[in-house]
Amino acid sequence: MMLGRPLRLEDLGGWSDVTGLGNGREAIFSNDENQLHFLEVMAVIVRRFCLRLPCFALMDNYVHLLLGLREHARTGIAIFARER
Repeated sequence: MMLGRPLRLEDLGGWSDVTGLGNGREAIFSNDENQLHFLEVMAVIVRRFCLRLPCFALMDNYVHLLLGLREHARTGIAIFARER
């Protein structure tokens, strides 16, 4: 019996496609200020975890990020996801 998904292997310098959709396609962001706050938080996270974020899409009910691990990253994207 397997609980959860298998460990993802992450290559330094590699890329991860990260998406999020609101429950029942409900809105994640209720206004432009919420989206701006999300971007401000992502800027802090990108610096803290030595990530690259070359492109993203934010919609009311959807987030799509292309995150990359820099060669000198201190940790993987999976750790970032658990520490939010």
